[in-house]
Amino acid sequence: MPGFTMRIHDMFAEGDKVACYLVYEGVHTRPFLGLPPTNKKVRFSLMFMITLKDGKFLEKLAHYDGADILRQHGMDILCPSLV
Repeated sequence: MPGFTMRIHDMFAEGDKVACYLVYEGVHTRPFLGLPPTNKKVRFSLMFMITLKDGKFLEKLAHYDGADILRQHGMDILCPSLV
């Protein structure tokens, strides 16, 4: 999504691990999660856990709520365990 922002809200480090909480904001102008462009504003949070070794990235784990993004585009998403 061109022109997006990804603002860091919190970042913590301990040992060789860094955790980061970010908020992404942008306009959906390209295909994303199987959706064609809608030109709608999208805002969602992300969590990253990064492992470093010798000052280099060894591993990056990321989490975001894809269902939240789809809901912002008007799609009803149901959790199968709640149906």
